[in-house]
Amino acid sequence: MKIDNSVAAVVTGGASGLGEGTARRLAAEGAKVAIFDMNEERGQAVAAELGGVFAKVNVADAESVKAGFEIARAAHGQERILVNCAGIGWAEKTARRSSSGDIVMHQLDKFALVVNVNLIGSDIDRKCKEAAANGEPQWTGCGEKAGLQVWRIEQFRVVPWPKSKYGRFHIGDSYIVLNTYVKDPANPNKLSYDAHFWIGSESTQDEYGTAAYK
Repeated sequence: MKIDNSVAAVVTGGASGLGEGTARRLAAEGAKVAIFDMNEERGQAVAAELGGVFAKVNVADAESVKAGFEIARAAHGQERILVNCAGIGWAEKTARRSSSGDIVMHQLDKFALVVNVNLIGSDIDRKCKEAAANGEPQWTGCGEKAGLQVWRIEQFRVVPWPKSKYGRFHIGDSYIVLNTYVKDPANPNKLSYDAHFWIGSESTQDEYGTAAYK
């Protein structure tokens, strides 16, 4: 994958640790980086140093995530890379005795919080992919009339495949194929659709993954 200044990236937990390291590496490669983190002071400082943008985001809160993406997209456009490094920990015994001798169990709400932030989040990956699909400019006007349309995935982007090359696909690439047709001749204004993926045997994970969620 080629990373340059045409690629926008979002890094959760990007204000410190692994997330900060990831953000710095992406920025060094030329990517436009948005940092999502709860540490506003540190996040702002890192983002400013990298020439990126910061959003205070709680990955376990759907509205917070939505607001963060709005900030990131307003600054950099549609993200092509998402790296999740946000995480928390809660050290506590499974069971212990209090000073009065009573048995105190691990706080379930704290355990649930750790699982939600570290494993579940707020469906951040799904929301990112959904937004990328809904905001794809190539879908504007497609499927409005009967016919075949083909796109190739190039650097996470959907690029129209020349009609002169229809039927000739490369094994190292991934393609999206849309067939728009009239199913019932008695109702020619009602169109039906068949959408397909053509995944080359040597296509990269980035390419066929993009084709799948687009």
